[in-house]
Amino acid sequence: MSTLKALRTARCAQQRGLTLLVGCMVGTSLVMPPAMLIGAFA
Repeated sequence: MSTLKALRTARCAQQRGLTLLVGCMVGTSLVMPPAMLIGAFA
């Protein structure tokens, strides 16, 4: 997931009153920057 798409998803969830859970079971270094950014919203 791209960082921009991750931010859009987080914003959309917050607008709907949802909370976020960020996790990574099998990820590479490519998925860590978006996950760290979204973690600020969780």
